[in-house]
Amino acid sequence: MPEQVALTLHLTPEQLERVELVAEECGYSTAEEYVLNLIEDDTFETKAEILAGLRESLHQAMTGQTIPWEQAFAELEAEAHSDD
Repeated sequence: MPEQVALTLHLTPEQLERVELVAEECGYSTAEEYVLNLIEDDTFETKAEILAGLRESLHQAMTGQTIPWEQAFAELEAEAHSDD
């Protein structure tokens, strides 16, 4: 395991409670495990990337480039279960 250093976060009691709640809802055993996973997760998108994705989706919808809801849902479900 690589060398580790300590990082101290100063949170209000409400902020800590929120982090612990979200960690639990996401299936993490501790808030620390959750925060470490957030740091290692490289899928964060910038605001510009999110807006570009929304623009593309709106364009596709307006030009009829759509698929039936059932197909979209089935693909999302398959993708979610492939991560297991």
